[in-house]
Amino acid sequence: MSHSRVEQKDMPRWLAALLSLVLLAIGIGGAATLIKTKTKPAKEPEAAILPVVEVHTLQVGTRALQLELHGSVQAARQVVLQPEVGGRIVWHDAALVPGGTVRAGQSLVRIDARDYALALRQQRAQVEAQRLNLEIERGRKQIAEKEWSLFQSRRKAMGRPKPAPPEKQSDEKAAKKADEKPPLALREQHLKSAKVALQSAESSVQRAQLSLSRTTLIAPFNAFVQTERVDLGQLVGPQSQIATLVGTDAFWVQVSIPIDKLPYVKLPQGDTLGSHARIWIDTGQGRIERDGRVIRLLGDLDPAGRMARLVVEVQDPFGLKPKTAAESSLAKRSDEMDAGSPTTSTLPLLLGSFVHVEIEGKLLEQVVEIPRRALRSDNTVWLLNAKNELTVKSVRVVWSTSQITIIRGSLATGDRVIVSRLGSAVSGMKLRVISPAPATTTSRRGL
Repeated sequence: MSHSRVEQKDMPRWLAALLSLVLLAIGIGGAATLIKTKTKPAKEPEAAILPVVEVHTLQVGTRALQLELHGSVQAARQVVLQPEVGGRIVWHDAALVPGGTVRAGQSLVRIDARDYALALRQQRAQVEAQRLNLEIERGRKQIAEKEWSLFQSRRKAMGRPKPAPPEKQSDEKAAKKADEKPPLALREQHLKSAKVALQSAESSVQRAQLSLSRTTLIAPFNAFVQTERVDLGQLVGPQSQIATLVGTDAFWVQVSIPIDKLPYVKLPQGDTLGSHARIWIDTGQGRIERDGRVIRLLGDLDPAGRMARLVVEVQDPFGLKPKTAAESSLAKRSDEMDAGSPTTSTLPLLLGSFVHVEIEGKLLEQVVEIPRRALRSDNTVWLLNAKNELTVKSVRVVWSTSQITIIRGSLATGDRVIVSRLGSAVSGMKLRVISPAPATTTSRRGL
């Protein structure tokens, strides 16, 4: 009885194992069927990644060259003030100090003029004396002429002698000569001497007046005082240096330029003005800017760099002249546009400054201006055609600065030159143009 119970317990275990195997086989078969019968998704082509570049649209036309040079500011007019007469200083203007500004015709120094005033009075007295002497001599001449006339009348009253034989003709010539008016008898030489003495006295008066006027030293032109060596009570003479004056109406900027660049600069000829120039210096707090004009080419080379030298004239470097209504209005509009970003300084252009000079050169026709970075090392440019494919073209560089390059070549208006740099550029490669940045408000000087 116990044996039959054991068999009844063992039978369900075999059945359970069998059922487990059957169920596992059914699961594996179903999974395989699902894998084989599932629908595969369609493959999409991979999207091509194109390099992004920045382009510059070309414009073929006429361009004015811009020469970027450097120079130093020099005085256009400079004079050492020296007296022409000697004496003691009794007055000098308060502006006669280093850095002071003076106007043309302004009195600067006065020398004690009493001695020169007395000398003038003495010479005027001499003129009056010589004028009186001349009048007396004229009266004497009239008396001498009357006496000579009476003498000739008496001779005629005595009768004319008969003609003399040939041997006595020489005596007649002597008698005829005696009838002529002798200058000494008529006091003509005395009158000339009196006139000469009067002229000499009048010249002495003019010389005394000139010496008196020279006791006041005046400014020959608008200037600032560079040096001053004078004080009240100082005894000065013709060799004394009173002050050094430098003209403020204009300064000169001497600019060194390579000889091969000279043909691009317009020099003044007759009524034609030279090239316009812009002179500026960065102070750290803004720029000191002035306009100038090329006025001449110096006849020698710079001994240091063997370069040619131009002279650029800058009018009113100190900004002392009053502005016209039009200039004031223009300056006001400029300040309003540059509000919040000041870039100019009201400081004067000082003597001896080392400045940047930008000279407008001659015009070039049928050229293209591109950014400097758009020119490749082998004098080629990369263009982007209508299909956004890269093409390479050789060009000839006509002019180049730190910012732009002017070129000639088989280019047309509307062509797009690639400005961006590429790791590897192959002709015909596809590119994508960068979208332009949205417009922002920029000051006029930042453009």
